[in-house]
Amino acid sequence: MCLAQSAGGSLEHDVKAAYVLNILKFVDWETEKLPAGAPIKIVIAGSDPISDSLEKHADVKIGGRSLSVVKVAGDIVTFPDCQLLYIARSEKTRLADLLKNLKGSHVLTVSDIPDFSRQGGVVGFAIENGRVKIEINVNESKRAGLKFGAKLLEVARLIK
Repeated sequence: MCLAQSAGGSLEHDVKAAYVLNILKFVDWETEKLPAGAPIKIVIAGSDPISDSLEKHADVKIGGRSLSVVKVAGDIVTFPDCQLLYIARSEKTRLADLLKNLKGSHVLTVSDIPDFSRQGGVVGFAIENGRVKIEINVNESKRAGLKFGAKLLEVARLIK
C-alpha cells in the first residue's frame, strides 16, 4: 500500500495496524503457550499512534480468538501472558533491555524502530518507496518458538 497520500501519518499507522492483524493470521505459538480458544493479548509498549489504530479493531477475531489490546508506559520490565508486544519508537533507547528481558519467552515482538529485526526483534516494519515492508528475523522467531506461514514468509524480507 502506498503511503504517499498519508495525512499526518494516520494512514501509515492504520496500515501498520492492519499488517499486525494480518501477521497474527500467519503465526503459530506452541499449544502449551497459547491454548486453543485463548485470546491473543497485544501489548503496546510506549507511546505510539498505532495503539489507537489497533484498538479500533479490538473486536476482530483471529483464528476464532478474540483480541485484547493493552497500552503500557513507564518503566516496563516484563510482559506476562502477552503474545504480541509492539514496541513504540519512544522506547528506542530501551530496546536492548526490553529484548533482553524477553529472551526465552514466546512473545512475538513487532516494531517500526529502524533495523528492529536486525537488533533482535522478530518482526520489523520498514518504509521503502512509500510502502510498508515486513522484515522477519528468522533466528529470533525460532528462539521464541514461533512458526510463520509460508505466505507471510514469501512476502517478507528474511533476516538471519
